[in-house]
Amino acid sequence: MTRDGGDAVLARFTPRRYMLIMAVPMAVLAMLLLAGAITAAVNNQPIGVLWCVVILPVPVPLLVICTRLALLRVVLTATHLSTPRILHGWTTVPLAEIAGVGMHYHSGGRAASWCLTVWCAQGSGIGINVEPPNHSAPRGQRTILKRPNRPLQVNWEYLADSPAGRAAQLISKQVTDFQGPGGLLATQQRQLTARVIGSGPTAYWSPDGRGGVIPPPTLTSSAPTT
Repeated sequence: MTRDGGDAVLARFTPRRYMLIMAVPMAVLAMLLLAGAITAAVNNQPIGVLWCVVILPVPVPLLVICTRLALLRVVLTATHLSTPRILHGWTTVPLAEIAGVGMHYHSGGRAASWCLTVWCAQGSGIGINVEPPNHSAPRGQRTILKRPNRPLQVNWEYLADSPAGRAAQLISKQVTDFQGPGGLLATQQRQLTARVIGSGPTAYWSPDGRGGVIPPPTLTSSAPTT
């Protein structure tokens, strides 16, 4: 299936542009290794050629991943949502199968971040390659240190106005319009309860304005806050 699902494109969303910063050193390293291999071959140094050829496969896949995530836009059509896969191809989700749309906070110390995700009725969420908010609140409301389990000083309006927040609202509206009031999204709202595998307590943000903390599986889940 094509990335646009074969029908009219309604929106294309801003990808993770910051990944270009990570792509630059990978590109430089790849060029240096290639230049080194050529120089070693000209100077009849087979060991040098071998070392460059062995190391070259390390930066190239990382370069491809960073470039794809930085340049390829997520596509929303009247019936499908398509997001680029890490190495090649696209993941295309029919709007009829979407049972949740929102952002989840992936815990991980200083690497903790928000991620736009969609959920089908079964299975884990599908990460959507849209630029996430850099922080959980605007400057002046942020804490210096991140705790690994949950974001601090969350400003829900700030999240909603981020590229990922605006994309989530548009996706949610299109899914609701497509499915109707009795569809999977309206009845399941999996963004409120779905767990992120391997993380501690995870915060969620829903396009309808709700947000809060999802407790770990060992704890009794409480009703989502409004």
